[in-house]
Amino acid sequence: MNHTSHSRSGLFLLELIIAILFFALGSAVCIQVFARAHLTSQAARDLSFASRQAQSAASVLRSTGGSLASLGDYYPEAEISGADAVVCFDADRQPCAPKEADCTMTVRSRDTEGLTEAAITVAGRDGSVIYELALRFPSQPGAAGEEAQP
Repeated sequence: MNHTSHSRSGLFLLELIIAILFFALGSAVCIQVFARAHLTSQAARDLSFASRQAQSAASVLRSTGGSLASLGDYYPEAEISGADAVVCFDADRQPCAPKEADCTMTVRSRDTEGLTEAAITVAGRDGSVIYELALRFPSQPGAAGEEAQP
């Protein structure tokens, strides 16, 4: 009789390959989950910053009757022209010059029939809108350079 002995090393090698494959797939899934969590955290941080800045600008406009010139007192780096104001922020979220901007806040204001309407938009470096805020409030006579009516 002729007996051939099967080697157990082939079975062990197959089990080892399956175990390595299982751990490789598990680590790939974990890396994707961590990457997605990081991107979600960064988006939430950007949204939080943008909403705080827009609400701050809205408070300034509301308290000064819609005067964009007063916005320059709170944001000295703001570029104010006509009915628009642009404030740039760097990567550390500090006001900066436009060439160093990581995100920008644009404030547009106009007076119509005793109402001030303003639109505040915070956009990222690529121009994607992070946060928008629309305002409408009564104009305060004298606060925005208007003459008070007797």
